[in-house]
Amino acid sequence: MAAYKSRMMEWDDNLQPIVKELGEGEKPLVFITHDESTFNSNDGRKHIWIHEDKSPLRKKGRGQGLHVSDYLTPIGRLDDSKVCETLKCGGDIWWTGELMMEQLTNKAIPAFERAFPG
Repeated sequence: MAAYKSRMMEWDDNLQPIVKELGEGEKPLVFITHDESTFNSNDGRKHIWIHEDKSPLRKKGRGQGLHVSDYLTPIGRLDDSKVCETLKCGGDIWWTGELMMEQLTNKAIPAFERAFPG
């Protein structure tokens, strides 16, 4: 990673790109990360307010799952979250490598090329 640092794009506080001198035939690099999270409807607080003579009724399962897959750049989400995919998961429905490759090739790469031409 250190070998690429001199070519990594940087931005100032106003999100304007900082121009760097590059060698012959070198192109600037943009650091992109894939962000993947799963949430469940029964996630959350473990403590509740309840009258002392009452028993809490809690769900036993984790509940409906929601999987979120997105791509992040140093200046925010790629294409203002238009690349983001959400999927109700659980049971027989899961986020797969095939779905990620479809998102990458059909959404993320074209959005990256529009946002960072050249």
